[in-house]
Parts: sequence; C-alpha cells; structure tokens
Amino acid sequence: MKPHPSTALSSHWLGPVIAVTVCGSLASNIVTAVAQGPDKQAVVQSDRHRQQSELNTVATVYLTHQDLPDELRSAMRETLRMRPVESSWSGRNGDQFFAIAVRHLPEGQVRQRAVPGMLRLTHGVAVAELLKMKAVLDAYEPEGLTNAAALRTAVIHAAERLDVTGNVRGVIHQTGVQGDFAVGYVVADIENVTAHLRQPAPLKEVKDAYRDAVHGRMKKSMEGGRWSEALEGWKHLDKLGLQSEALYVDAAQCLVELDRGAEATASVEQFLARAGSTAKPTTLEQLGDILLKVDSPAAQDVAAAAYQAASERLRTFRTAGGIEP
Repeated sequence: MKPHPSTALSSHWLGPVIAVTVCGSLASNIVTAVAQGPDKQAVVQSDRHRQQSELNTVATVYLTHQDLPDELRSAMRETLRMRPVESSWSGRNGDQFFAIAVRHLPEGQVRQRAVPGMLRLTHGVAVAELLKMKAVLDAYEPEGLTNAAALRTAVIHAAERLDVTGNVRGVIHQTGVQGDFAVGYVVADIENVTAHLRQPAPLKEVKDAYRDAVHGRMKKSMEGGRWSEALEGWKHLDKLGLQSEALYVDAAQCLVELDRGAEATASVEQFLARAGSTAKPTTLEQLGDILLKVDSPAAQDVAAAAYQAASERLRTFRTAGGIEP
C-alpha cells in the first residue's frame, strides 16, 4: 500500500534541479495548420480536443484505482474536470501540491521496449507541471490571483515563453500503464517545492488573462447548472476589481437562477451607474432581459433603465455613424 503523502513525503528523493521551458500557448493544445482553410483547421482542432478529452478520461480512471486519501483524490478529479482538454494538470490540496500527466504509448512491436522510457517521461512531465504551478503562484498569488489553474493558464497565455527553474524534495509518485497510455502523478508538500519564473509576464496582461480564464470556468459551471459555483468566480473577480461587461451579465444570470433577484437588481443597478453610458447596447439589453424574470417593481424599474440606456447608446452610434458593437 502506498504511504500517505502527508506522512511519507520523505520516502522518495527527486532532484536536484529541473528546468522547464514551455511556449506561450498551452503546449498540449497547440495545433499547427499550415496552408489549410478554416474548415480544415476546425477539423484538426476538434480532433485534438477529442484526443485530449480521452487523456482526461484515462487519468480519471487511473486515479480511481490508486491508493490515495479520499480528499486528495477528490481534488485531483476536480482539477481534471475543470480542465478537460489538456494532457497534464496541477493543483493544490491543503498544504500539498499535486500534478498529473498522461502520454500516449507507441503502437506496434516497439511498445513493450518503449514503456520504461515513456513512464520516465510521464513522471518528468508531472514534476515539470508541479514546478510551473509553484513558480506562477509565487510570482502572482500576492496580487490576489489565487486560482492556481486559472493563473497557470493566464501566465502561459500572457507570456511569449514560460521559463521555470526549480527543485522539489521528497515526493510521493506513481506511474503506470492504463490501456494505451502512460499515466503518472506526483504529490509534494508545498514547503518542499522551490521554483522561480525567470521572466515574469507583465502584471496587467496576466490579470486580463486571469479574468478571462476564471470567467471561462464560470461559464462551464453555468452550462452544468452549477450556479453557486459559478457565482464564486464572479465574487473572486469582483473583489479583485477584474470586472467586464460579460461578467456582469453572467453574474446577474446566476443570481436570478439562485432566486436572489434583489441582489441581481442591485448588481445591474451598480453596473448602470458605473458604465451605463459607455457599455455596449447588447450588454444593456441582456441585463434588462435578465431582470424581467424577477417579479419585483424594483427589478422592473432597473430593467427599464437598462433598456433606456441601450436605446441612448444606439442613438449615439447612429449619430456618429458608428457600428453597434
């Protein structure tokens, strides 16, 4: 039986130093389409997403059969759920970091000979993923960007390159074969992981990308009807001052779905006071439509104000000869 990570993290030594370099966009999601039309690119992208969803399923099944504490396994599976189209993942569970990686094994007669090397590669990818997470958290978590998965995505999106150097001491780790794939995970106490971003991306760009990443996770939660979960993303971003028009629309929708019409009304009223004269007409119309679902005079009054603001914005565009955004 595998030792409990919190009591046996010194049972394995990994080190001393591992350096990682990743291109600006997520390496696992890069699709190269040279001299291809948009339809062909869409097919390639769709096929890549299908393949990576399969990797996610493989990792989930593999973890089901591992001797892991229930809380850690749940954190790992939640990370996989929130990032369905990648091939390596990292997350945090209390005072521990964890990372997971999956790689496709070669086919044919070479597979048996390739397995040991592929298992070592998968293990190395998991360790590199863990170091990346530690590095970006150390660089940007003091700014309030505390969602590790969203922050990782944001930093890679904002940077031309992601150069990380670091080391990790005493990890619990496991690799194995699951069907046609090599799968591995590593777990380490946070205090045993040291990592550094050599060239941090500009904070403004990271914050914008972070907002978009958290918002993307909000939308996935909304699609699944998990309104309270989605609303937590809005609260986090609102506290950081990272709002956008689309975020206000989705927050109002969540509040209405949770039967919190008074809060939705107050949120839309706040938006109108802040940005009613500059917002897109379509945003103002959407906010009005959402409040029409709330059965209260206050909500109806604010909905009317949103429609009036949309009308004035459209009149401004027509007068200036502009195009509605």
